[in-house]
Amino acid sequence: MRLILNLLFLFIPIFCFSQDVSDIGKMTYYEVKKSQRYSPCEETPNEILTYCVQGGHKISFFFRNRILFGIANSTAHSTRYSAERDLDKNISDFQRNTGIVPIRESGNTIFASTNSPILSAHKVEFLDGTYFYINLVQLVK
Repeated sequence: MRLILNLLFLFIPIFCFSQDVSDIGKMTYYEVKKSQRYSPCEETPNEILTYCVQGGHKISFFFRNRILFGIANSTAHSTRYSAERDLDKNISDFQRNTGIVPIRESGNTIFASTNSPILSAHKVEFLDGTYFYINLVQLVK
């Protein structure tokens, strides 16, 4: 389990944000919001905090009962091809480094292990005129 958590740190560039995978299931909505240097660009009180960063990238924090249960890193791309190449590279790297065989379902590639309460999902989405490679790491509970 420790190996999986350590590898997740490598695949979630959090830019200048202080939260990481080890905070999932621990930090509250207000602790995460208070710890950031910037104001969120999108916010659903007590549920979602999204921060827009340079280059159109976004990082979102998801809360259940005001407790952090997921972090999504959305990397902006100008073309679908570029986003899908990023997706394929990250899936390949993650599988090679963890040895976990992913589940593919409805456009999502999901890495989960019985040894870890955390899963990692990867996909490409077209939102607001931009293609995003999205990596969501969340608590499975």
